[in-house]
Amino acid sequence: MILLDETGVLASRDRYFGIGALKLAHAPELIRGVQRLRDKHDFREELHWSSFDKGASRPKPHRVEFAKAAMDLVFEIETAKFCCHIADRQNGDITAQFAGHAHARERAYERLASNVLREVIGDDEIVSVLADGRSTSPAVAFERDVMASVNEDLGRLAVASVCRIDSRSTDALQVLDLMLGAAALDLRQGRIDRPSQKQELLAHLLDRCGCASFRPNGREDPAGRWKVDLLARRRRTRRKPRGS
Repeated sequence: MILLDETGVLASRDRYFGIGALKLAHAPELIRGVQRLRDKHDFREELHWSSFDKGASRPKPHRVEFAKAAMDLVFEIETAKFCCHIADRQNGDITAQFAGHAHARERAYERLASNVLREVIGDDEIVSVLADGRSTSPAVAFERDVMASVNEDLGRLAVASVCRIDSRSTDALQVLDLMLGAAALDLRQGRIDRPSQKQELLAHLLDRCGCASFRPNGREDPAGRWKVDLLARRRRTRRKPRGS
């Protein structure tokens, strides 16, 4: 199973927009693990990246510790694989190639989702995809289009089904939201010395991945389990004079 989530808002002026995927050979392993943590700590709140550092969450340091423990569960699952592609919109509008399309933003979203899925699907794997739900026009068929795009590109049945669900309905999507939010924060501002719940979660993720930063062009560990790609058009540079 592959969980799919996004960070940023294409309809806004957000500089970064990205999609992350978390692949699990046995998704209940993570879901049951988070549920055990919830029962142990009597924690019933939704784990949502945007809620950290908000006024209601600042006096609740236990939320950060719980979020760290939830992310740790992913690192304990040997079959887990995390990948995200994040576009730097100041260096190239990812919707430009769909200019003139009635739903250019949605097409860009579908293209990015398809790219991330192809990145994590193994040669002999058939997957089901659970994607975070979002409101779209009735004319947009995200599930059908993404499934068809990936299967066509891979030339076989790779994606058996795609279903959009509310992230509040499964802890696995909430854990992915935390990891994706932290990765995007590293690209936005890096790891800085500032009292911040989000910075604390970013530091924890980087420490677990064993690297100082995901910037600027991403990192892939030797086992191929963790990968972050910053999608940005390379700037042209002037040719240096000979001998320099």
